[in-house]
Amino acid sequence: MLLRLAAQIETLDDARSIFDRCKDGLAAIGLPHVTYMTVGPDRSDPVFFTTMPALYPDGPWDDPFLDYCCARYAITDMGVAFVADHPYLPDSARDLIARAEGMGFVSGLGIPVRLKGSPRFGGFILGCGLPRAEYRAAFDPLRDDLRSFCLLVHRRLDEVTRPAATDPLAVLSTREREVITLIARGMTRKECANACGLSPLTVADYTKSAYRKLNIRDRVAAARLVLGG
Repeated sequence: MLLRLAAQIETLDDARSIFDRCKDGLAAIGLPHVTYMTVGPDRSDPVFFTTMPALYPDGPWDDPFLDYCCARYAITDMGVAFVADHPYLPDSARDLIARAEGMGFVSGLGIPVRLKGSPRFGGFILGCGLPRAEYRAAFDPLRDDLRSFCLLVHRRLDEVTRPAATDPLAVLSTREREVITLIARGMTRKECANACGLSPLTVADYTKSAYRKLNIRDRVAAARLVLGG
């Protein structure tokens, strides 16, 4: 179902239609609470859609997802059903989680699609009203499929919301862009592999492909291109 849904989303040309089709499809498999957020490094210029607008009266800037879930691509179990697993959360985050519970979000997944250190970072928060054990039974088997689906939807949203100005990385695939940005910011290939959930050899392949497409030869040139200067 998720592959069919992703194929349908590929045909849509505006961000609101893409998000609406995404959230309707996810609701059909038991995840009615959907939030998508990406922001710039300083939390500016958000691209933000949610089925829970009352949870974010001032926007998404303070959501703990951005603070704690976007350093690597690992999926984070979220909601009041899992709050005990995250003892480091401050009171402000616990308050947001409690308010979300009052709106029906008991358990869910935080799925990053762009990492901190990129020109933008953020991802999807998908939630439901199931208690912990039932949530695990329903959605643990779908984690990889949901991650792939969210990455595809993010790519399409990124395409339709990207400014018209020339993007020096526009020739790259989403993965190549992610890898070259992390490399340009000083990560080793091993660190990049760990952050992206890839093998070092796969990171090396993406790096070589990105260098070839950008007509550059090393990380110094990549840094100039990605970071300016």
